[in-house]
Amino acid sequence: MQLKNAFRNLLKIRQERALPPAGPKPPVGSNIVLDRMRIRLKYPISDEQWNWLTAHGWRTVDMRSERRRYAVVPDKGVTRLLQAEGLGREVIHSKMIHLFSEEARTQRRAARAAKEAEVPLLRNSGVGA
Repeated sequence: MQLKNAFRNLLKIRQERALPPAGPKPPVGSNIVLDRMRIRLKYPISDEQWNWLTAHGWRTVDMRSERRRYAVVPDKGVTRLLQAEGLGREVIHSKMIHLFSEEARTQRRAARAAKEAEVPLLRNSGVGA
């Protein structure tokens, strides 16, 4: 299987998956995903909330058969998103997408590496020896 994946990557014959149709409102304990973000529903959601989420691309996924890796959206962020109304919900959602984007992850990784490079290691400095 890994050889097949490497071959497909080499030839760039990967295809983006189409967005599956929105299903019924998921029960508590279900997982919903958007790109590489995952929300675990710990509280019931209303029909209005589910319709809003599906309109923005969120879909229910069965994690037992799912091999992709997802970044888990913190419960606090999920609560804020679901309790917000109208434009506030849109703003929170767009911030969430940016925070979990590959670009933002790369920037955080680069900033962390730069910070680590700045800090000199004080091993065996000879002071007080």
